Amino acid sequence: MNFFEKLDLLLNDVGIKDRNLFIHWVMKQVQLELDEDTVSIEQAHHQLLLKVNHLSETDLTKLLLFFNLPESTLPIENRIELSDQFLSEVIFPQFEEYVRNLAANKTEVESSEQITKSLDEVEEEFTDIDDFILVDSNGDQEEEIDYESYPWLNPSHPLYFPATQDTNPTSLTRWEAVDKFSVENWYPHLKKYTFESCFFTLDHADIQFLLGNGSSEYQSTKLEQKFDKLLSQFNNQEVFMRLSTRSPKDSRYLFDEAATMMSHDFSYWKDTDNKNQQLVSFVASMAKSMKINNGKKIIQMIQESPRVQNDLFALLNSESPSDCKTNIVLREWHNIRPDHEFRLFVSRRCREESIVTAVSQYFHFLYFDKAPGDCFNFLDESIKKSLILKFQNYVLKSIDPAVAKFLNFSKEQDDDNSINCIREYIVDLALVPISEYHGEVTDENKIELGENTYILMVIELNPFAPSATGCGLFNWEKNLDILWGKAPCEYPIYSFRTKPRENLSSVTLLPSNYEQVIERALDKRLAASLPSLDPQVSPSMSTASHSNRFFTAPHQQIDDTSSLGLVHDGMRCFP
Repeated sequence: MNFFEKLDLLLNDVGIKDRNLFIHWVMKQVQLELDEDTVSIEQAHHQLLLKVNHLSETDLTKLLLFFNLPESTLPIENRIELSDQFLSEVIFPQFEEYVRNLAANKTEVESSEQITKSLDEVEEEFTDIDDFILVDSNGDQEEEIDYESYPWLNPSHPLYFPATQDTNPTSLTRWEAVDKFSVENWYPHLKKYTFESCFFTLDHADIQFLLGNGSSEYQSTKLEQKFDKLLSQFNNQEVFMRLSTRSPKDSRYLFDEAATMMSHDFSYWKDTDNKNQQLVSFVASMAKSMKINNGKKIIQMIQESPRVQNDLFALLNSESPSDCKTNIVLREWHNIRPDHEFRLFVSRRCREESIVTAVSQYFHFLYFDKAPGDCFNFLDESIKKSLILKFQNYVLKSIDPAVAKFLNFSKEQDDDNSINCIREYIVDLALVPISEYHGEVTDENKIELGENTYILMVIELNPFAPSATGCGLFNWEKNLDILWGKAPCEYPIYSFRTKPRENLSSVTLLPSNYEQVIERALDKRLAASLPSLDPQVSPSMSTASHSNRFFTAPHQQIDDTSSLGLVHDGMRCFP
């Protein structure tokens, strides 16, 4: 069933006669104040053509972000093309939820104007569907940003994107600025400190095939063979795969595999009914499911990922066939625990040498209550401090000199507010078991925790920018002076979660159907524990037994975090 068939069925089911309701809902979500005929939809084969007339650049950008398209996408004949798969799997569930909630107390809704009025009366919870939207784990995304108090959060401010601007603060779109930090660009500078990687260019014909428009049998065999050859070059012949833009972490192909892995996970998920342990296990299992050891899985993951499919559609829309290219990035696979990933903020603003200003657990929404013993949460205070110092030393002595060359840091720059001033970045680090590491072991990258030895490795380099990168357990508004290194405290500051987070509605690191995957894992675990039951009836029995085990995303949010050494607002500074 395609998107339009689902749309008509839904509207008929709730007694709504006007299909334009969908566009009114989109305009409300994107906060567009436009005439009715400015945006419209039409069906063409299995695609949605979004007609946009006389949109301002700002409004067009809002619309592109809502539909998960890069800002560089250009309408062709005032039309933007979207895939039916993306609309059906990502947009439709959100629309259906709003429609059913709003129509619950109405016998019949005659027009879109009535439903639009209702939308204005309801407190909406907009769920971001883009990787590069301001993500704030502690604050409320519903709040309007006070640009007068926080001018650096205004897109027109020179420091809004400080690490990527050239001579003109508007010379780069956000998408182009993010692309500056793509793996292809920074990998040559940090190759020694990160995972072995290789890059495969998809041309126009490859992209057409992956979108279902090519000669399937020939193209599939051809691509599989190329990918298999690339995989053979890696030490363990296992890789993590992503495109230049982002990874296919929403691929339907992964969900059943992750549910099976999760059902057998008694490390993070020991207590079956523990909601917090379920969430941690889900994240760990989804990560493991992305391990690839054959070319066929690469193709399947791309073809089953709405977000990647939408990016490929956008690329076809914005480039000529000869210029229509993007990269697949294959990175050597390592087993990394979610409690062993960290986000570090580095700045040399107001100083000639860089400092690590802050460290956060990467998965800011997770509380590790049953993780293995060398999880950061369970370490003695003295060991925590020594570990943070180890992170700091590794970044400043090994990583920062390479990044300085990549970003053209200059000690001579002394105007902190100059649009040419590049002084900060964000780096994600991981602890990798030494048994899986094939590079040089040094005092700087080796870490011993109890009986286990790990190697520090760079996962990714990110722009220091509210519009592009999440701030972990910090807050871009409240803690920017800390992250910049301008607060009156001793650095670095570390923050980690000390209680489960109950409100997960704004967490963009979670796929929208994570609860369904957890449900499937519960079914599998219960079925395995009751082998005598008829498998045809055990799933329904298990569903009934755990129908209330999921997070319900209440309005109240717990944001209790702990860090080292007191600063303000519950933050603590490492002395």
